[in-house]
Amino acid sequence: MLQEDAVQLSQVSSLGETHGMADVDLEKVAALTHAIAEGSFEIDSQSIYTSLVSEARELQGSEPA
Repeated sequence: MLQEDAVQLSQVSSLGETHGMADVDLEKVAALTHAIAEGSFEIDSQSIYTSLVSEARELQGSEPA
């Protein structure tokens, strides 16, 4: 038997009340929440890899090859 993946999302309505928090695009959050709930959210693993490598290089102070 396969175990199903599950995602729990918290309420974002209270985010506007949080002081000192960066701006949150509630429309984008709602769109992402909807896509995740429908199972249509796609992850671009190549983009994630590229960003992580770039960030690691920046932190190490090295130039991209």
